[in-house]
Amino acid sequence: MKKKGLKIISLFLVIVASIYLKMIHTHATRLLQPNGLAVTKPGQLVTFVGTNGFNGVNTPLFHRDDPTDIWIVMQIKGDHALIIKQNPIAVQKYKAQGFEARYDQSDIKTSVTTLYSNLPLDLKINGVDFHEYIFPVILHGEHQSRPYESNIIDQVNYQSSIDLDFGTIQAFVPSFIDVNQEINYCLDVDKDMWQDFISEFPSQGNLHSRFTWLRSPLYFFGNAANIGNNNIYSSSINNNNNFGVRPAFWIRV
Repeated sequence: MKKKGLKIISLFLVIVASIYLKMIHTHATRLLQPNGLAVTKPGQLVTFVGTNGFNGVNTPLFHRDDPTDIWIVMQIKGDHALIIKQNPIAVQKYKAQGFEARYDQSDIKTSVTTLYSNLPLDLKINGVDFHEYIFPVILHGEHQSRPYESNIIDQVNYQSSIDLDFGTIQAFVPSFIDVNQEINYCLDVDKDMWQDFISEFPSQGNLHSRFTWLRSPLYFFGNAANIGNNNIYSSSINNNNNFGVRPAFWIRV
């Protein structure tokens, strides 16, 4: 009986220790604002991964080797937030060949997945492995190019959603509904905040860095959505539209 009691106590202590360590770990991997305060609403800024030597299509010269970068909070759900990168990793067409605005076949997805695969395995944010901040997600609609209207019923087909069991994607391009929950053409982020966020990137020739690709099609199978000045636009992808590619992550806050 005494040995049995010791086993029960030992098991209890192991469980308590595991819970405690998990609490410490969870707290440590919550991304904070640069001022050390918690992230509570869209428009706030955090420091996260940079380009780390990535050289994509028209990657801004002075941002090819940034170890970290500023990211803006686009949306918050409970203890996790969608963040989007400030310095674009590329300025390119949605897809160089063809007409379908289908994310899984797009060149913008290729740029984002290549960036992620090139990030150093030992990269730390606030002393913590950057992988520990990231939630795995599923991107609904990435295999579709059907012309959806700008309404909640259609756009929900393109949401990103956290899935701890089956999610396989980390870095991605956000969709219309990821950055605009009310589907009213304006970002959830305050207009002035967004304009300040992208103010460093003027257009150069046919390279429009401030315009930011979204992965979802809009209105026509050959049109992809993008963020203009703070509004959601639709652009035909078979012409000379070179817009900024800004990756997104769902992270712990």
